[in-house]
Amino acid sequence: MQNFLVLVLILSFWSVECQNFDSCDYYQFLEPGRVYQVGSLGFRYGRPSPINTNCRYAAEAPYGYKITASCRLAYLLPVPKCENFLKISPSGRTDLADGKTYCGWLGVISAASQSNRMTIQYLTGNRPMGSRFLCSMHLVPDNCECGKRNVGRIVGGNETLVNEFPLMAAIVQSGVGVWCGATIISNKAALTAAHCFDSNTNFTSMQLVVGEHNITGTRETRFTRSYGIRNVTIHESYDGTIISENDIALVFTKTNILYDYGVSPSCLPFRFENYSFSGDNVLGIGWGTTEFAGPKSNVLRKVQLEAVDEFICSGNLLCTTAQDKDLCQYDSGGPILYQNPNNSLLYNIGVISSGDGCGTSLYSTNVRVTAYIDWILEKTMPTVYCVK
Repeated sequence: MQNFLVLVLILSFWSVECQNFDSCDYYQFLEPGRVYQVGSLGFRYGRPSPINTNCRYAAEAPYGYKITASCRLAYLLPVPKCENFLKISPSGRTDLADGKTYCGWLGVISAASQSNRMTIQYLTGNRPMGSRFLCSMHLVPDNCECGKRNVGRIVGGNETLVNEFPLMAAIVQSGVGVWCGATIISNKAALTAAHCFDSNTNFTSMQLVVGEHNITGTRETRFTRSYGIRNVTIHESYDGTIISENDIALVFTKTNILYDYGVSPSCLPFRFENYSFSGDNVLGIGWGTTEFAGPKSNVLRKVQLEAVDEFICSGNLLCTTAQDKDLCQYDSGGPILYQNPNNSLLYNIGVISSGDGCGTSLYSTNVRVTAYIDWILEKTMPTVYCVK
């Protein structure tokens, strides 16, 4: 990709037959306090764009900012089948698969990014019909909170603190108790494992429990709440035969999750898209069994693990290991957390998926969340995420 012309200069295109963005593909890193404009040359001079124009503009903001765009569209006549259009991807996908299409005479439209990226496509067919556009883009500070870790009191002589991890949730099934773990990512959704909802599981008998510590008690935290599950979205490529491959799902609650001291979302790892985490210390948390086929823990427990980067653990998988330490049954769906040393925030970098026994010398495998950021954004639109 080329660069935008920066700072209130209009980016002009007279590209003919430039399909697949061959000569009309632009990228710009936006700086706070500046206004950026992109548009067709025809908008400035009142002339239509040439036929078969196909341009893409990808914008990226610093972490801690969102992008807003205000676009003036001049499509003088509605074109059958939306032959001329402007498409905006609020997640910044370069394939614009989740983009919203605008065509016809629309005047002014506004859009906001889900994260710190936005992508715009402008296309004309064989009959531009006077179509042209001009978009102004600027940044707004992202004043949200995510990845909070609290300092509380120690319970039962172990190292798990009450409401230490406000991002943690439990999927609780009637008559079973904790069925799987989950991670709050928005006030409407939690991230978990696909195998928690196989063909034999009826999610209508389940609740998403947040703000909890001792799953059998009611006195140690006043932040515990239960939410009915409205819907579950399982990754389309998960087939259940290889547990770790695409073993990811989204749980949507019937009512909004209320945030407070004991309940808040995890940070999604936007900034770690190309980071392997190999050799880094990470945390796994859950109410799972304390040994293979043993009893489940009543209290939320944490374990420090090491992320390993072996051949089997590349791509969509994130493997973890530790001497005589591990995650176990019923921890599935819970988070693998990385604490950023630069800001102390917790990022959900893995979804606990599978292992060979518990505490063995073999690696545990988890779904690598960075490989599924686009999928999460697409399935939760129009949710706006905290980008830290």
